[in-house]
Parts: sequence; C-alpha cells; structure tokens
Amino acid sequence: MADSYKIRDVGNLILQHLDYMSLLYDRQSGITHIIAEPAPQIIEALGQDVMKAAQIEHILKKQYDVQMFEDESSDSFEDIIIARLDEFVDLGLAEKIISI
Repeated sequence: MADSYKIRDVGNLILQHLDYMSLLYDRQSGITHIIAEPAPQIIEALGQDVMKAAQIEHILKKQYDVQMFEDESSDSFEDIIIARLDEFVDLGLAEKIISI
C-alpha cells in the first residue's frame, strides 16, 4: 500500500505566487522557502486532507490538464509528487503516514 501525506499545520503556511516561483512562509519556523511547480499546486491540492500521491496526481491532472509524455528514462508524475512530498516531510512542513 502507498503512504499518505498531510500538511502538519496548513494554517501556519502562507503561499505567495510569483511569476515562475512561489514563496512559502512557515510561521512556526519563520523560514521562507522558494518553491517551483508543481510544489505549490501539491500543497494547495493537499490542503488539510490526508492523501496518497496518486490522489494528488488525479486532482492535479484534472485541475491543470497536465500532459505528461513519459519515456523510460523520466520519472512519472506520481514519482515527482512523491519526491516533493518527501521534501516537505524533510522540511517539517508535512507528515508521512506509513501504511502497514
């Protein structure tokens, strides 16, 4: 089974979109993170919910009409989402809920 993720405290995050990047300010730590797509969209899709990467992928593909042209050497969109989610966990912004 796939792991689920949740934002630790979405109320502590302030997301400001710029042209090609976004700023994510964490009130709890006082740190501002510079993030690029699809990280802001992942945070917005996740919101206060607990979701698996595949659920987030479904939301983003539907909402943003994502077209992925995958070949054998590229990561799948779900793999990209998992990588961003794991980065959020490492930064203390999200929690990973491990499935047993």
